[in-house]
Amino acid sequence: MESKNIILGGGISGLICLHYIKDSILFEAAMTLARDFLDTSFPKYIHKSTLTAEFCDEIGIVPKFKKFKVGIFFEGKILDFFDKNIESEIRTDIYIRYCGKKYGKYVEDKMNGFLTHKYSEEYIENKVEIINRIHELYEDRIFLDCRVNTINLKTKRIGLNGDLFPKTFNAYYENLVSTIPIDVFVSRSNLDDKIEKKTFEIASFICHNNSLKEYNFIYVVDKNYDFNRIAIDGDNIIFERNERDKDLTDCPNFLNHMKIEHSALSFEKFSFSVCKTLNIENVKFIGRFSTGNYTQKIDEVIADARQTG
Repeated sequence: MESKNIILGGGISGLICLHYIKDSILFEAAMTLARDFLDTSFPKYIHKSTLTAEFCDEIGIVPKFKKFKVGIFFEGKILDFFDKNIESEIRTDIYIRYCGKKYGKYVEDKMNGFLTHKYSEEYIENKVEIINRIHELYEDRIFLDCRVNTINLKTKRIGLNGDLFPKTFNAYYENLVSTIPIDVFVSRSNLDDKIEKKTFEIASFICHNNSLKEYNFIYVVDKNYDFNRIAIDGDNIIFERNERDKDLTDCPNFLNHMKIEHSALSFEKFSFSVCKTLNIENVKFIGRFSTGNYTQKIDEVIADARQTG
């Protein structure tokens, strides 16, 4: 099997690449597409932007938009992220306090977005329809249940197996686009690049009739609380934080403050791989996991895919 361009990974990034990169085929290890993106246990969004609108138009989907509600928990109150009437002194105070937690560029980007209103106030709700449409358009170029075992960068050969290829099968390429996690790519390619792990701690629980239900996210800037943000998906509340091995009492304190009933909390670790940007001839890395940029937005993936295609 030969193709000018081979795409590794059938997540949302890989599917966007498949749309924009001509003469390409896609290999996905699972039996379904965009599992992580469509996972309902943690909300993920396509923010409204010029690029996403153009992308939807190109694949023949009419996007359904919904108001994106983000709160900033500050001095015991939740402020609207998009409220343009918040006094500049309060905005500056929020920025200083939040960045003072030393969460790095991730937080700086978020707070800069808050200060300058760079974030969209709407998101595309019908993302399942978008994934299904891409599958429908490019079904003959998508190969599911095809696991990548080896990547030979010298011979431009990929070793695959799965139900379609019971024995290891070699695919050849001119250009390779990787949207798979960077640590997987490095291990499959026998590279020596050092991989680091970025770790979050996440606790989630079901809470009916909670007062946070109208929000998508709440960012905590009060010095009394040590977690990073709260995601709300219906009755599901997810606490996410960067710091490790802290006492969990601050989380119940926040819930008590907001008068939200809760059960016992325990945090689970969630990690993704970070690696210095790989510079390999005829290989392009696109997507949050392949670049180690967990905060990468869909419109940035679209821009990269367009440039590559």
